Amino acid sequence: FAQIADDTKITKEQKIVLPKQRESVAETQKIYKELQIKYYGDLGRRRSDLLNKTQVVQDESNNLDLFNGKITWGEYNKKRKAISAEFGDKLKEIK
Repeated sequence: FAQIADDTKITKEQKIVLPKQRESVAETQKIYKELQIKYYGDLGRRRSDLLNKTQVVQDESNNLDLFNGKITWGEYNKKRKAISAEFGDKLKEIK
């Protein structure tokens, strides 16, 4: 709850860490996509494509808004939560 209510903006110190954190997330997403394709074939490819077309793009925009001081940490976390939920819902639709 505190993360969503946070009305502070990114600090200079946090701006140094955020890109490193994003690299870790990108690596995790890469592994997810590779495993989806390896173990689920065409279904995994569709899941991987969905991740690329939705969550990856939206996360990048959200991160840029935070990094550029356009939004607070609370707004960032609300959006991050919504992006993840939307991806999960769309993922369930893939058959």
